[in-house]
Amino acid sequence: MRARDAFAALVLLAAGSGKDEAAIRLAAAEAGVEDTFRLLGWRDDVADLYCAADIFVFASHREGLPIAPIEAMASGLPVVSYATGSIPELVGDDGGAVVPYGANYWKLEPPDTEALADAALKVLDKSEDYRKSARIRAEENFSLEKMTARYKKVLTED
Repeated sequence: MRARDAFAALVLLAAGSGKDEAAIRLAAAEAGVEDTFRLLGWRDDVADLYCAADIFVFASHREGLPIAPIEAMASGLPVVSYATGSIPELVGDDGGAVVPYGANYWKLEPPDTEALADAALKVLDKSEDYRKSARIRAEENFSLEKMTARYKKVLTED
């Protein structure tokens, strides 16, 4: 694992729960990363996790406009993700890194995880620059004031 070699102290935190927990734990064990992988379960303190993290990896392949990356960017976390849904517009060139999925997800083909790992390394290498830009992008595009004004405009147009 290149990311593990490049960043010896790398720890992956995954928050959430669901029917796939056992399969996720098994996959981590099979990949030999169970010592640096923490499946945290359901959390009410996600904002604290954002503050403790260096990047936010969003590896979903079927999102429209997901809230989690917006929250992460608002917390100053750069996002690393596949180019699905509105993620490319959300992250832009300076809020993190977006890579092609690299396969046909409609046929359930596996994604290009190497590209995602390479993007994560790139962002980690310049994380301070990406952190500042991610926060600015979130504030400029998704602050309460901006979103309220946009909703009001849509609702009051003729």
